[in-house]
Amino acid sequence: MKSKAFINAKKLPRLRDAFSKAAQSFSGQSKDDALNVSVIGEPGVGKSFITAKLSQGVLGQKMHSISQAIPREGMADLILWSDHTNGKKQIIQYDEASLRFVDQDYHDLVQEERLKSPLPTRKLPGLTFVEHPDQETEDASDLIVRMTFSEKQQEAISNIQQKIKSSSSHIMIHKKALTKIASLGCEIEIETKGDRIDDAPLVDFFDKYGGPDQG
Repeated sequence: MKSKAFINAKKLPRLRDAFSKAAQSFSGQSKDDALNVSVIGEPGVGKSFITAKLSQGVLGQKMHSISQAIPREGMADLILWSDHTNGKKQIIQYDEASLRFVDQDYHDLVQEERLKSPLPTRKLPGLTFVEHPDQETEDASDLIVRMTFSEKQQEAISNIQQKIKSSSSHIMIHKKALTKIASLGCEIEIETKGDRIDDAPLVDFFDKYGGPDQG
């Protein structure tokens, strides 16, 4: 399947539930078993936030999380990696920073910080979310999640970024403005590959909520 919909705060819990039902059909047994998910979208679109919500749907409200974040100017801080677990399953999320999607400075920053703070090891079966994947990672994924802002959102973000570039004052106000735009939602497309999961819950979700509607 390959379907998309504009997902806002109201629809996100429903997407989370559909994703959770699909992911639960994956029968990973050993610690090396993982459902691999490539997450693609421009910096700031909310990839880390949305994948954390999807993780919570799979693991439940009592999941324990740790994360490594990198402060940046001009955008929301970068989450280098996160590790979620409920004691039975583990979800690892990290940024591969492929030059397919990010510039050289972003890529170099991620590589440099990863040397200081290595990715957590997999101790339990579960999922692996990879942001900005290289081509090999994407090709080997069981699911591909693509996120993008609407044209109006992209225009508003561009205007704020120009203000940030022209002056270093009010940086925190501008960051909050970027966060507010991202909180409105984004278009999400999910593509499933292979037969490691039952994608029927996702098919049902997009049949009901898919289309160009933006909230």
